[in-house]
Amino acid sequence: MEKGKGMMLVIIGMLGVIIAALVAGFIFLFSQMDSDAGDATIVRQDPAAVSEMDILIVPLSNPVQTNLYVSPGGSRHVVRAYFGIGINNTDADAAQDFMREMMEREIAIMDRVTNILRRTTREELAHADGQDLIAEQILLILQDLFDTRMIVRVYVSNLVTQ
Repeated sequence: MEKGKGMMLVIIGMLGVIIAALVAGFIFLFSQMDSDAGDATIVRQDPAAVSEMDILIVPLSNPVQTNLYVSPGGSRHVVRAYFGIGINNTDADAAQDFMREMMEREIAIMDRVTNILRRTTREELAHADGQDLIAEQILLILQDLFDTRMIVRVYVSNLVTQ
C-alpha cells in the first residue's frame, strides 16, 4: 500500500510541474506579444500601398563597388552603384527614428547589398529588368534585416559595370 501512495505522490508532483510550466509559458508568450505591440518603429504595411509622395529617400553615404559573379564565359566584371532606401514617411516621427537606426547600421546594409551583387552576373544586370530585380532582392533582404515593412523601396542609380 505504501508503494501505491508513493507512486501517486510522484504522479501528482509531475502533474504540478507540468501545469506550472504551461502557465509560465503562457505568461511569457503574452508578455512578449504586449511588448511588441508598443514598438512604434515596426510598421506592417504593404509597400505597394505607399504613394511616392509618402516615401522618404535615404541615400547610402558611399557607392557600393564589388566584383560580380564570374560570367558563364569566365570573364570577370566589377559593378559600382549608388543606392537609396525608401522609407514609409506617413508617420514622420517613426520615419525619423527608423532613419537614425538605419544610419547606425549602414555597414550592415552595405554588406547585404554587396553580397547580393556578388551573386549576380553582368548578364543578369544587363537584362531589361535586371536592375529592378536587384532592387527587389535588396528590399526583401533589408526588410528581413530590420524586421519591418517600413522600408518600401530601394532606388538604384549610376549603376556601372566594367
